[in-house]
Amino acid sequence: RMKERLPRIPWRLWSLVAIMVALAGSLGPAIDGLRAHLFGYFATLWIAVGPTCCISLATQFRGGKPTAKFVLGWLAGIGFPLFLCLPLVSTAREAGRRTQCLSNLRNIGLTSLQSENRERIFPARSADGKPLVSWRTNTYVYSSREERTDHVPPTYDFSKSWDDPANLALGREHFRVLTCPSNFNPTDEMGRFFTAYAAATGPMTAFPKSQALPPEQITDGKSTIILFGEASGLNIVWTEPRDIDTARLPVGINLPGCRRGDSHGTLSSYHRGGANVVFADGRVKYLSEQIDPSVLKALLTATGGEAVDDSRF
Repeated sequence: RMKERLPRIPWRLWSLVAIMVALAGSLGPAIDGLRAHLFGYFATLWIAVGPTCCISLATQFRGGKPTAKFVLGWLAGIGFPLFLCLPLVSTAREAGRRTQCLSNLRNIGLTSLQSENRERIFPARSADGKPLVSWRTNTYVYSSREERTDHVPPTYDFSKSWDDPANLALGREHFRVLTCPSNFNPTDEMGRFFTAYAAATGPMTAFPKSQALPPEQITDGKSTIILFGEASGLNIVWTEPRDIDTARLPVGINLPGCRRGDSHGTLSSYHRGGANVVFADGRVKYLSEQIDPSVLKALLTATGGEAVDDSRF
């Protein structure tokens, strides 16, 4: 009687639904918006007819054994929607990682704008000829010690270079604010952590030489001057006194490199489609890799005299 009451679902309809769901699940990761739209459509459809479909399929058993229609229908009705959910979970996780990355850059930008940090925010050679020291080492190691955190980082020998064995222990120290959560290759072969963030250095930038440009000398407007940005593709160890050299690196975001994860452009990240930056006014933003190179070049300069409208980036 139950079987007589329930409507039999045409097998052709189930085949069409299975093909449509499979097509939606096979969409590439570059079109997450369409994937989410299709998933919402099929989820609504399944909520509307799913229970009836399952009961109807269950009545198609013959002699206690499932028919081919039952197995294929079950896969179409249950398997493919679950398969479709997996990329959405991955997309949600990546959105959270990108938000955390923006938060890291915001903290770096605000720290650099504090007057007490202005003298140590950039690599500088001391008068007695000691090796260069990264602004990341100067800023975050000493701030951790000054704040007297539970974990005190290893000491740093300023008389030796950053890659000397004496400074290896500090390079292996992990500072989350300097690491992008999306980095799938966090350390080098010696166990030293890469940083995702670097300063924009070079002629007419906010860091033109061996010190930060005084605020009064910034003429292009603080809201359109990039101080720091993602440079994951350069594989910079966080204690290494190296940053984004705008005079030598090609202008672009996520430019292709020789190996997976490498990029020798001015900005690079492990986020899909762009990279995060922080401006001289403390504002953070995600820049698309489709940005006009001339606009990006103007954003990297502090005294170039270019006027850049917000609508262009």
